[in-house]
Amino acid sequence: MPIRGRVLAILLEFALVSCGFALLPAPVAGEGAFWGGLERGPYGVGFRAVEEYDYSRSFAAKRDYFGAPIEGERARPIQICLWYPARPSGEEPSMVYGEYAIVYPEDDRFFSFLSGLQDREVGTLYRVFNGDQSAIMELMSAEAGAVRNAPAAGGIFPLIIYIPSFNHGIAENAVLCEFLASYGFAVVMTHAYGPAAYASEPFPSHLEILIGDVQYALGAAHEFSVVDGDNLGVMGYGAGATAALLLQMRNLYVDAVLALEPGFINAEYMSLATGNPYYDEIRMNVPLIQMCGPLGGDRDLSIFHSLIYSTRYSLEFPELEVLGLSTYGLMRADLLGGDESVTEAVHADYEIMCDYALNFFDAHLKGSDDALEFLDGEPVAAGPDKEPLRITRSEGEDVPPTPEQFIGILAERGIETAIDIYRRFRAKDPDIILFNELRMNYAGYGLLQRGLLADAIEAFKMNAETFPQSSNCWDSLAEAYVANGDSVQATACYRKVLEVLPNDPRADERVREILRGNAERYLEASGTGSPAEQAEP
Repeated sequence: MPIRGRVLAILLEFALVSCGFALLPAPVAGEGAFWGGLERGPYGVGFRAVEEYDYSRSFAAKRDYFGAPIEGERARPIQICLWYPARPSGEEPSMVYGEYAIVYPEDDRFFSFLSGLQDREVGTLYRVFNGDQSAIMELMSAEAGAVRNAPAAGGIFPLIIYIPSFNHGIAENAVLCEFLASYGFAVVMTHAYGPAAYASEPFPSHLEILIGDVQYALGAAHEFSVVDGDNLGVMGYGAGATAALLLQMRNLYVDAVLALEPGFINAEYMSLATGNPYYDEIRMNVPLIQMCGPLGGDRDLSIFHSLIYSTRYSLEFPELEVLGLSTYGLMRADLLGGDESVTEAVHADYEIMCDYALNFFDAHLKGSDDALEFLDGEPVAAGPDKEPLRITRSEGEDVPPTPEQFIGILAERGIETAIDIYRRFRAKDPDIILFNELRMNYAGYGLLQRGLLADAIEAFKMNAETFPQSSNCWDSLAEAYVANGDSVQATACYRKVLEVLPNDPRADERVREILRGNAERYLEASGTGSPAEQAEP
């Protein structure tokens, strides 16, 4: 049997043993083999998995290349894994890491799909352990820090969505997920895989598939009785951190974002974020903390620095080992042996990461002042001979309203409030666009029809100032001045229509004729000059 096949068989053996399909004893629940110096929180940790099919998306085709029907379920399979605060009796057996390599399904239709993910995980572990099969075998029986299907603790808990990097499963940061659950968080995760295969690639379409899976898992998580969906954090590793950022930009319920070794600071992969149709810096207005190894080289913080409406923390671990912010790094340090000081350093860095993650979510999902004080405190070092963390903090600027919010403010709070907000943000950034041109135009006409002439003029003025090359904006403002009996301002606005009309990209030929006719008729009727003179700025 090839090496890869032998390891696969070993993985399956341990998965079956841990799930009760053999007579070998399972370990009693404890701290977890790779927790090191991490201090467990006040709760035990439960783990469960549910399987669902997303029938809005396919994973297999209806027919093969030759046109023969493909049997079995074709919808996209989603396994949703949950770590949660629990109250185990102390007699339940702990999980082993073999159960994270293949999460035994409740739905037996998922066996084939999960065996493919298991095979992929074998390849990942083979690379992590440099081909050391004995280390992989030892890993499979190593004690995890959770109890499967343990009784849940009473109450509901803030929800954190963890998003793995491409081609990674739930073992990527299982210790962090267990740790957060022990302190009163529900942590949901699913696997990362491609649109129709197990491999995922750094392509925009594959990133969108990953986000889609997470969105599905987020919806399903609300069915768990332990979840408080009104307090929501997201975190991710590598490409998963990019997905977490984009998820926040499209989901206004997210309260905080944690990014580990984020893909969006890698120059080669930044376009996966900025090229996404949902990328919008204004929408990223919740706290963000990123943690990574040494900066420099091809790392680029321009996206991080552009998120000016977010309170941002950047933690640089100047001596971080490869995979040091993942459970894979802990596994390798503990099981491959070697320099004990390196193993200690890996654990120290990981423990610091967990402490910052816990305090970050305590501060922004639970409102802890002590946690905020921790985040703003002095940086720490992972050991007496190591450099301290390099931490930068940036306070978020006042967040401008979205275009939808601005129109709502105008409708509900009145023109004076809208003008105040408009002037305040335009003073900071003269190029900022706070509203949609067409919707503001509709709002102005609504005010005009209600007889609120002064308010309508102010609305049209904001529109013309924001979109000065729009002939339609000047035409609407001119119409409001006419209704208000102000011929001087109406004349100036109609002249402006004729000035910008030739180069207005928004106006097609039919609209041009209408607007030109409106302006010329008014100017001629008012005796303000010939059409040639009227066209002069």
